[in-house]
Amino acid sequence: MAQLPPLRVLAVSRAPAAACGIPDYYNQLREALRGYATLTCDGAWLDPEIFLRQRDRADLIWINHHAGLHSRWTADHLRQARVYFGCPVVVTLHDTRAGGEIAPNMPQLLDLYAAADATIVHEPVTDMPDAILLRQGVPAAQPPRAYGVASYGDGSASSDCFLVYEGQPILGTVGFNFPWKNYDRLATLTADLGWAIMILSNNATGDDAIRWRSLNPCAQVLTGFRVIPDIVSRLTGCTATAFAYECQNNGTSGAIRLGLAARKPLYAFEGCRQFVDLQHEEAREAYEDMTLEGHQHIRWVRDFDHLAHRLRHDTFPAFDAGVSWVAHRDRWTYQGRRYLEVFADQIIKGVPR
Repeated sequence: MAQLPPLRVLAVSRAPAAACGIPDYYNQLREALRGYATLTCDGAWLDPEIFLRQRDRADLIWINHHAGLHSRWTADHLRQARVYFGCPVVVTLHDTRAGGEIAPNMPQLLDLYAAADATIVHEPVTDMPDAILLRQGVPAAQPPRAYGVASYGDGSASSDCFLVYEGQPILGTVGFNFPWKNYDRLATLTADLGWAIMILSNNATGDDAIRWRSLNPCAQVLTGFRVIPDIVSRLTGCTATAFAYECQNNGTSGAIRLGLAARKPLYAFEGCRQFVDLQHEEAREAYEDMTLEGHQHIRWVRDFDHLAHRLRHDTFPAFDAGVSWVAHRDRWTYQGRRYLEVFADQIIKGVPR
């Protein structure tokens, strides 16, 4: 039997080269679907009027939706696109909340959910009962980066030699530099414990890097855009990773997937709403299998005192079995296959006439 040609998907997303989690998600999905679907994206399509004027043919339209970036897109635009292109429209919503009276979703999201042929979310959402739950994908594993002892005075800020002694423990973290990610406090905490720290932050400034190195002289700080395999390799060279986020932001964290990809012991603040999808899944697994009661794949901590206690007393295997399981379960190759199933199912159903 001849192989079917790849599905043609028009993706409404931020431009693929932009430094942002939304294009990162697009790029990872495009790679996961390589050979099965061809994703085409133009950053100008964030304006729905521009999108509706172009004449590319498509089997399906996919909206990689971020509430701020896609603020001009309405349910009417989804309906117009369906008629104009004669194909289904699938929306992935990255800014959801749990739903219900306590945490209802924004009307913008609810309207898009009602207008789309299918909606994908990353966490359980009660006011979108037919949405498809598909957690964010975890990138592939990479060989660990090797780090060495610092040769002080060499003036090389980018050197991979920043340790005081061979085998010094390293805590790694990654993400945009927002105050609620607490990089200053992580630098201070690791210095107090005698750990080195690795901070990978796309938008951090030179002044940020200087400050973090002043808080912990055993620090490697890498700013600017870095490809995902390089980030994962560097985190895999660390002893553990940590995501000390203190926020109640909408949606789920993409940065923590890079920590999962490293497959090292991973610490995260249990009070951060952006990790709710991972906590929900651990609770569900424990409920369904009582032998797992109390077991945690991720090393959840309450606050900085709790994190300090765990870093002083925990053991640190070369690869963490629980984190490795989560990374395998949510791997992009699998999530891409699930996306393909959603896309194909909507194409088979066709557009209502």
